[in-house]
Amino acid sequence: MMELINNIIRFSLKNRLIILLGAALMIGAGIYSSRNMNIDVFPDLTAPTVVVMTDAKGMAAEEVERLVTFPIETAVNGATNVRRVRSASMQGYSFVWAEFNWGMDIFKARQIISEKMVALGNSLPSGITPVLAPQSSIMGEILFIGLQSDTTSMMELRTLADWVAGDKHRWEVKAISDYCRPAENESLWRKSRRTGGGGTLVQQ
Repeated sequence: MMELINNIIRFSLKNRLIILLGAALMIGAGIYSSRNMNIDVFPDLTAPTVVVMTDAKGMAAEEVERLVTFPIETAVNGATNVRRVRSASMQGYSFVWAEFNWGMDIFKARQIISEKMVALGNSLPSGITPVLAPQSSIMGEILFIGLQSDTTSMMELRTLADWVAGDKHRWEVKAISDYCRPAENESLWRKSRRTGGGGTLVQQ
């Protein structure tokens, strides 16, 4: 290793003009590239990705994986220029991420995945239709918050997420997405002036 370094130094000292010209060319190329490159405050570091979301209508996670996620993954894997496919299955929901090669036009990628979803036909259970998520990147997902408890039911956790945690910070963010069980019916007691302050039960 030392012998190699000594040879490089010896060559550089004997050919100073060539080394100086090469350094000048590299500096010039660097200046040219820095002036013409596209600069973004938040650069998108992810490859073109299309997300397929499916509402599995209360199926267990195992059923979602076997009846929904697997057929979608199989169809997406055969799409043009798809380099990687990831998925997540949970109770009532299925998510499939199709990652395309760099340089792939995102609108063309979405069209390809849409055609694959149409080709699924009757491969999915009745009443279940996959949809494409809005175009976005991983930079748009800033924070994930999870609620779990050993003493509180999933339905109560959903209510807390909607009316306490979500409603408190909804004014600070652009959008909030809930991935959990369906919400229960809300019963609200409203004061009624006509009844002298009595309670009126409103079902939603």
